Amino acid sequence: MNKVKYTIMGIALFVYTLAVIGLTTMIVHPNPDYDKNTTLTEQEIDNMCDERESVGF
Repeated sequence: MNKVKYTIMGIALFVYTLAVIGLTTMIVHPNPDYDKNTTLTEQEIDNMCDERESVGF
């Protein structure tokens, strides 16, 4: 019984660690495709959307 408890705790800690890493990454790099020094034209935005749709996003 004790081994099962430690296994569940280990899996929970692993999932929690992945969640913290993912959240930190989203905060630090919210959109790496966007450069704040440039402005995107409507055509460039359409092209980005088309590229994402072609891979399933």
